[in-house]
Amino acid sequence: MRRLAPSRCASRRVPLPASLGLCALLFGAPALCASSAQDVLEQSAPTDTALEQARAALLDASVEELELSLHAKTLLDAGDVQTLGSLLSPTSDERVARAIVATLNNARHAGFMDELLGLSAGAHDASLRRSASDGVRRMACSDPAARDALVADLRAAERPLPERRAIVAVLGACRDLSVVEPLLEQLEGELSMDAHEALFMLTGFDPHPRGGVQAWRRVWERHGMRSREELLELALVRTRSQMSSDRAEYMTSLSALRVEVEQAHIDRMGSSDVGKLVAGLADEYPRVRQTAALRLAQHPSPDQAASALPALLLQLGVPTSDGSNGDHVAVEQDPVVRAALVTAVGELGRNLPEALSVLIVELASPHAEVSGAALSALGKVRGQPQVVRPLLALLERSPDDAETLVLGLSIIAANRPQGVLADLERHLSMAPSTAVQAEAVRALLACDQLESALALVAGLAAPSTELDVRFALARALGDRSREPDLAPELRAQMVDLLASLSADPEPPVRAEAVSSLGESGAPEALPELEARAPVEADPTVLLRVVRALGELGNPDAIRTIGRLSAERDSADPLWAESRAALLALGASMSTAEWWAVAQTLREVRADELALVAVQQIVSPSQPTASVDRQLVPQALGLRAELLAQVGQWQEAYELLLVLHESEAAWPAVELRLTLLAECAEQLERPGAAAEHFAALHAHLPKGDGRRTGVQRRLAEALWKADLKPAAVLEIQQLYDAKPEDNELMFWLAQVRMDLGEDAVARELLLRLAARVPSESTELRERVAT
Repeated sequence: MRRLAPSRCASRRVPLPASLGLCALLFGAPALCASSAQDVLEQSAPTDTALEQARAALLDASVEELELSLHAKTLLDAGDVQTLGSLLSPTSDERVARAIVATLNNARHAGFMDELLGLSAGAHDASLRRSASDGVRRMACSDPAARDALVADLRAAERPLPERRAIVAVLGACRDLSVVEPLLEQLEGELSMDAHEALFMLTGFDPHPRGGVQAWRRVWERHGMRSREELLELALVRTRSQMSSDRAEYMTSLSALRVEVEQAHIDRMGSSDVGKLVAGLADEYPRVRQTAALRLAQHPSPDQAASALPALLLQLGVPTSDGSNGDHVAVEQDPVVRAALVTAVGELGRNLPEALSVLIVELASPHAEVSGAALSALGKVRGQPQVVRPLLALLERSPDDAETLVLGLSIIAANRPQGVLADLERHLSMAPSTAVQAEAVRALLACDQLESALALVAGLAAPSTELDVRFALARALGDRSREPDLAPELRAQMVDLLASLSADPEPPVRAEAVSSLGESGAPEALPELEARAPVEADPTVLLRVVRALGELGNPDAIRTIGRLSAERDSADPLWAESRAALLALGASMSTAEWWAVAQTLREVRADELALVAVQQIVSPSQPTASVDRQLVPQALGLRAELLAQVGQWQEAYELLLVLHESEAAWPAVELRLTLLAECAEQLERPGAAAEHFAALHAHLPKGDGRRTGVQRRLAEALWKADLKPAAVLEIQQLYDAKPEDNELMFWLAQVRMDLGEDAVARELLLRLAARVPSESTELRERVAT
C-alpha cells in the first residue's frame, strides 16, 4: 500500500496551517507568521506530566468521551502524533478513536490521512466512519497536495477496496473539477457505481449508469471547459426538462440541485467583502439575497458594512438622499428576504432618519416576518417619540400575541410616549398576560402625562397584584424618578409608592423598591430607607438598602449605614457594601467633615467603618474638597485606638509605639499606655506589657483608684514574663496596702509557694484559713487544696 507524501504523513511534525492568519483574524487575534505561531505553540506546550496523564487517560476505559477529547487535544498540541496515530485504527477502542477524530476535525489538523481513511472504510461505528470521512474530505478540499495524494492512491489501486471507495466519495465531495478525470477512469472497474455517484455530486450531470464511461466522456468533452458553477446551472436546466415524467423525483432532485446552486453562489459571495455582499443582494435566488442581507447585518466591521445602506434602502423601494428611487433595481417582494433587508437596515442605520423611517413603514407590512423584523430592529432605538403611534397600531393588530405586545410596549417605554395615555391604559386593562401588564406599567410611567399615569398605577402596589407587575412598577418608578427636571410633587408621589412597595411581602419587589428609592435622589427617600433598614430580614434586600443609602447622596444617611454595619466583620458582604456607600457619600467631603463622620460612626459602634473615615483624613483614597492638616495627628491617634478596638493588634501596636516615641498629643498618654499594654498582652509579649503597665502605674497620680488595678495587671505580666521576683514584689505591695483582701493573700501564698518559699506560703494559708468566712466555700476549698 502506498503511503502519502512525507509532508502529509502522520509521523512527521504537524505543519502549521497556511490559514493561521485567517484563523487569527476570525478569533480576534493579530495574524501570525508561521514561524512566530510555531514559537507560540512551543512556548505553551504541556508539561511532561500532563502528556503522560493524557496518554494514560486515552487507555483508560472508564474515562468519559468528552474528557478523552480534551486529552487528545493535549497530545495534539504537543505534537505527539505517534501516540495519536497508534490509536487510530479500525481495531482500536472506538470511543478513543471518535474522540481523537473529533479533536483533529475541530483543530482542522492536516495529518493522519491514512488512519482516517482506514477508519472511514473499516470502523464498525457509523458515526466514527462519518467523522473520519469528514476529516479526509476536509483535507482534500483545503489542500491540493492532499487531494493529489488521494488521486495517486486511487490510480495505484494498492489500497483495499473499502478505502478506495472512501477515496472516491471524498473526491466527489471536494467540489474541485480537477478530480473528474481520475473519477472517469474508475467507471470501468469495480468502483463504477461509486465513481458515477461522485461525478454526479461534482457536476450535477447524471448519464444513465449503463452508459458507462463513454456517456460520461461525451458529457465531459462537451462541457469540460465550464466552471463548476456553470455546470450546476446547466445541469439544473437539463434536470428541469428531463425529469417531468416522475414529478416527485423531479421536484426532489430539482430542490437538491437548486440548493447546491444557491450554495455555490453563497460560497462565491463570501462573508467579509462588502462589495460582493452588495452584489449578492441582486442575486436571482432569494436565499442568496437573504444571506447577503443577514451577513451585512452581522458584519464584523459595522462602519464598513454601513456603506451598503443605500443599496439596502433601494431594494426596499425607499428613495435615498442622493435622489435615487430604486427604479433601476427590482424592489424586493419576497417577505423572507425583505425581513432580512429590514434587519440589516436596523443594524447598520437605525440612528439615521431615513433608516428609522423605513423601520416605521415596515411595521405596517402585511407579512409577519417583515413587521416582526422591524419591531426587533426598533428594540435598540431610544428617545424617538415618532415610533410610538406606529407601534401602537401594530399592537392593535396583535391583541392576543403576547410576545409582540411585550416587545412593542417595552420599545414604547424607551421612546418618550406623548399623548397616548388612553391607548396605554387600554393595554394595561386588557393585557392577555402578566408579562404584558408589567410592560404596560413601564410604558405608562414613561409617558408625558405622568400625574394621570401615577393615579392609574397606584393601586397596583397592593400585594394582591401579580409579583411581576409589582416588580415592574418598582423598576419603572425608579427609572422615571431620577429625571432631574421632574416636578417635586410628582417625585414625592413616586417616593410614597416606592415606600409602600419597600414593605412588599416578596423580597425581589422590596429589593427593587429600595434600589429605586436610592436612585430617586429625593430627600423624602431617606426616612423611608431608614425606616426599612432595622426591620428588613432578607440579607439581599438589606444590601440593596445600604447601596440605596449611598446613592442618595445625603450624608445624613451615614448614621444608618453605620448602625447596619456595626458588629459586622470586614468579610461580611454588608460591610463591604457599607464601605462603598460611605465612600460614595464622602466623595467631596473635607477632612473636617470626615472627622465628624468618624465620630458619628464611633457613636453607633461602627468601629470598622470609622477606620475607613479616619483613613480618608490620614491618607485619602480620593481627592477631598478641603484638607485640614491639623486634624491628621488627632486622626492618627483615633486610628490607633480604633485598630485596637477591632482587634488589629499588630498594626495598632506599631502605630502606638510611633506615637508614644514622638510624644504625640493624641491619644492622651494614659490611654496610649493602656492600649500599648493591652496590645502587647494580645500579642503575647508579657515583658513589653509589663513595661507599659509599669509606665502607666507611674503616670497615674497617687491616690488614683485605678493604680491598684494597673499594679495587679503589672504583677500578672511580670509573672508571665518569668520575672517572678519582681512580680512577687508588686503582689506584696498590693497585699501590704490592703491586708484584709483574702484574694490578694491567697495570690501571695501561691507565688511564694511557686518560688519554693513553702514555710512563708504555709503561714499565709493557715492565717487565711482561720479568717475565711464559712460561706466562702470556693475560697476555703482552694486554701485547703
